[in-house]
Amino acid sequence: MLTNAESNAELESLDVDSPVIEHIQVNKAPKMQRRTYRAHGQINPLHELPLPH
Repeated sequence: MLTNAESNAELESLDVDSPVIEHIQVNKAPKMQRRTYRAHGQINPLHELPLPH
């Protein structure tokens, strides 16, 4: 990402040696639900680890 910002600064004829980051934003990634396909067209959530009893 920083190399991309550096190349954009070169393209805009800005000072590449002293970049200033004014704003950074990090968003939460979407949670993917994994499924396991069962008999007769049923779909259940996938539990990779056994649940404690």
